[in-house]
Amino acid sequence: MEHNLNSDFQMHYWDFMYAIEFDLKTLSRYIELNDNNLNTYSIELVRLYLSTCSEIEVVLKEFCKILNDSSEPRNITQYRNIIKPERPQMLDEIVNIGFKKTVTPWVDWKKDTTPKWWKDYQLVKHSRNEYYHLATLENVLHSVGALFLCVHFYYLEYLSQIPKSILPRELSLKDITSIFNSGNNFLKLASKHQQGFLSI
Repeated sequence: MEHNLNSDFQMHYWDFMYAIEFDLKTLSRYIELNDNNLNTYSIELVRLYLSTCSEIEVVLKEFCKILNDSSEPRNITQYRNIIKPERPQMLDEIVNIGFKKTVTPWVDWKKDTTPKWWKDYQLVKHSRNEYYHLATLENVLHSVGALFLCVHFYYLEYLSQIPKSILPRELSLKDITSIFNSGNNFLKLASKHQQGFLSI
């Protein structure tokens, strides 16, 4: 899929991700991010959960369009069927949250199953009165980690379209964390993806 990177490149997905990250970091002042609180739920967690998962759908759809320009995925299974063969490394990626928590939000895709946090999101989204209690801290941590990965892999794929005459080498996640300075944030990828430098 060809893009005019100079005119089309936008940071909207990263800006939204950064806002979600800020909200989660603020939340951590009131709810400690540890195993004792994973089943905690609240109106703020519901808001963050729904907002994050809605954005995941947006980013995944755009990510799939880059991977397969003719694709029109409409659900999580169709997203998986496009992304898994092209970017299988995303499934094993770990996201560090603060200093204490780690999540591997897409690992269930390796078994061709839908992550529990996504199934619960659908229940909260469509039947909130009945499933309000599923907007837990655990589900929020996994969904925010999932969005963090989606955004990184989306920009990795998008920026990899820069002509080879401009790029000095093939892009990696190290380059994306460097461009967005995401190695210094509340959310971080594994250390092997930090401190990459790229000159364009």
